[in-house]
Amino acid sequence: MAVTAPSAPTGLSRALALRQGVEALDGQIVDLPIAEVPAPMAAHLAELLARHERKVAALRTALVRRETADGHHEATGGRDPASHLAQLTGTSRGKARADLQLAERLDGLFELGAAVRTGEISTDQAQVIAPAVEADPASTDDLLAAAKTESLSQLRQRAARTRRAAQGEDEQEERERRVHERRYCRTWTPESGGVRLEAWLTTVEGAKVVAALDKKTGELLRTSTEEPEQVRADALVDLMTGGRVATEVAVRVDAAALVRGAVEGSEACEVPGVGPISVKVARALLGDAF
Repeated sequence: MAVTAPSAPTGLSRALALRQGVEALDGQIVDLPIAEVPAPMAAHLAELLARHERKVAALRTALVRRETADGHHEATGGRDPASHLAQLTGTSRGKARADLQLAERLDGLFELGAAVRTGEISTDQAQVIAPAVEADPASTDDLLAAAKTESLSQLRQRAARTRRAAQGEDEQEERERRVHERRYCRTWTPESGGVRLEAWLTTVEGAKVVAALDKKTGELLRTSTEEPEQVRADALVDLMTGGRVATEVAVRVDAAALVRGAVEGSEACEVPGVGPISVKVARALLGDAF
């Protein structure tokens, strides 16, 4: 009698198994008596859930892309992928669109895409790393390792330096020129009332604004009990209506790069916490430096 080997699970059967598992897990998550969970177990579960949450986020975005892969929108009620993902996650359409664009970008970045799918890094970390990896593919391993130990802010600075070094001085100067040409400050009145504003500045000019805001906010926080973001809004009004403060903007640049006129390797030329600048701009600031 012939024996037929069992066939490998199909995509459909695996999807059904996943749905059953998620439905079974749902009740355990909602009904977990947290107060009765021992502290060591709570820490382990939190870490485990965080990793799975990253996996779920990547899979969810991939599934939304699949829904409309052939141009069909019936499954989403006629909504475009970004609108559908925003509704599913309860986030803004802009955030959903960024997640979808990242997923498409990761199609061409295999190692980075795999790290997102396995929950090794979050989509926020991938957003930061992707431009640097595209500029310098050899930096992938170092950036993925850094993502495990560094904060998102630190990772952003590291990625910016990597991209800066890979692109060269001419490209950095061109980026600064483009931002300068496209700079703006817009204000509008939303339906909910009040006034909203948005600005796009060059790195150095933006750093000056941030430094002034930080200093004035710190002064106001000493006597305020309100939330820091609310106090920061008060600081902005104070600065714009005459409450000036003396500020300093730090620039970190390696001496060799300053003399040479360009960064090489791991050398830096940047406004710490804000972003890279060209050596040309750093040299121009020397007149005001001490």
